[in-house]
Amino acid sequence: MQKEVHILILSSWYPSQIKPFLGNFVQRQAKLLSSRYKVTVLYTNTDNSAKSININKTQDVALTELIVHHPKGNWFLARKRNQKKAFNKGLESIKDVDVIIGNVLLPRGHQFVTAVKKFACPLLYIEHGSYFGNSKRQSWSKIDRIVLKMVRDRTNEVIAVSQVLKDTMKTDFEHFDIKIIGNHVAADLFQPAPKEIHPITEFLHVSTMDERTKNPEGILDACVLLKNQESKFLLTIISDEDVSKWKILATKKGLRENIKFIGPLEWSELVPYYQKADALVVFSHYESFSIVIAEAWMTGTPVISTSVGIAHNMDAAMGILVEKNVPKSLSQAMLSVINKERSFDQNEIIRHAAQFKGDALLEKWSETIEQHVE
Repeated sequence: MQKEVHILILSSWYPSQIKPFLGNFVQRQAKLLSSRYKVTVLYTNTDNSAKSININKTQDVALTELIVHHPKGNWFLARKRNQKKAFNKGLESIKDVDVIIGNVLLPRGHQFVTAVKKFACPLLYIEHGSYFGNSKRQSWSKIDRIVLKMVRDRTNEVIAVSQVLKDTMKTDFEHFDIKIIGNHVAADLFQPAPKEIHPITEFLHVSTMDERTKNPEGILDACVLLKNQESKFLLTIISDEDVSKWKILATKKGLRENIKFIGPLEWSELVPYYQKADALVVFSHYESFSIVIAEAWMTGTPVISTSVGIAHNMDAAMGILVEKNVPKSLSQAMLSVINKERSFDQNEIIRHAAQFKGDALLEKWSETIEQHVE
């Protein structure tokens, strides 16, 4: 491409001082794309302490992040008005956009459309969220459905982060050939290391511990069943959210010696835990992608998981699939790792994980972007 392409990234989720881990995968996407393009991120952030609208601007070579803080407002219409003013103020400082990438439809997909109208350029809409699933779809408000229609009518390309998510979106985007571009893992960080022999088997779980999706209580129940058969195991749980509830429950269930809670940690700080683990445990009801599975594979670590996200129909060489919400299924899989009934080729896992490296994902993005930019 001869000209410098300017990408505007918008998102319903993005890290801020108040929620530093929210939508961190979108920030990583922005940094990846800025290695090849000029990238500006615009995100509006509700700040209860803000008295007026103010823009926090950070710049790093080709990446500019504009976080626009605005007062919350005491009622619904006031909140919407403040957010709209903040977004428009951010737009005023941006010039000559060639393509817009809109991440996560709800609740701010209407901002994607506002930006398209201003810059008269293509919109690439990529979804990461889980709300297209049948159960969650039923709880959509009328406003959510209006936002969906607005974005669908204006978007030039629809992208999902996994085949599972693509399948759930087909009904709403039946006239689109939905592409799949997953989230990337930093290959320079998530390096494999030789697996050491531990006196006890070490499992790892990394998540927000959201009980609606991650099923943390199911994990604890599986550990209770496992302990009844084999006590020599340790599950390290790393979370960037408050886990006090789960610490108390783990103690009540007699798992104090078997479960260790850590976090929050920076992305780079996770790596040694993956490298040390005998297996990553994922027991989610639903995942649209599950970056932790890709991170584990990148370090050569097998995964015990329900059939969610990129572990959907997972090959046996990559790990062990377990039944959703059946703690006994999870405990049996963990026991098979303890007893070394299953062996995994670390090199084969690493080869499979190569598809999630930044270079591989950047090429997919470039191919898509350059189809829409003259």
